[in-house]
Amino acid sequence: MFAGFIPVSRVRTRGGANTRYLYRSEHRYFQRGQRHSDSTFKSPGFTVTAVLILGFGIGANTAIFSLINAVLLKSLPYSHPERLVKVLLPYQNSSSDDFDYPEYLDVAAAQTGFDSIALLHGDYLDLTGSEETLRLWINFTSPGLFTMTGRPAILGRTFNTQEDIPRGPLLAVIEMVFPKTFTDDG
Repeated sequence: MFAGFIPVSRVRTRGGANTRYLYRSEHRYFQRGQRHSDSTFKSPGFTVTAVLILGFGIGANTAIFSLINAVLLKSLPYSHPERLVKVLLPYQNSSSDDFDYPEYLDVAAAQTGFDSIALLHGDYLDLTGSEETLRLWINFTSPGLFTMTGRPAILGRTFNTQEDIPRGPLLAVIEMVFPKTFTDDG
């Protein structure tokens, strides 16, 4: 059996003493609820634990969504990312799947299924000539990479197929500018 008070919003009265009684009883009902809720503030350990759990939950949710958004939901920064394919050539007894340059030339000459094909191979090199040596990640690439991905040069130009010859000129397309290294001191 219910032994509580009926909230005023559910009772229809026509004024008078009956209304005052309902307001007084609802006020007592409110105070009783406040008395029990004060126990949360009397025990700060519970409050701190609840806030920390909520904070970690929100932080973990944000981190997971950011990762999923970056990896799965956001498209690649290329003109037609759905048309890009990475082709690998597995070797026996080797951990590398990359093409070397002669194989790339053979595949590029024989392929008929792709609009264009490009070679990309990354490695570390040391840049010397100043007081400190810089370790740089570089990509060796063929000229078709820039047109295939739709990423033109912001300043200057990329290299072309006439410059992509054995023992041809050494060229560099710089993605990051190193102010101390590549600025004019004069």
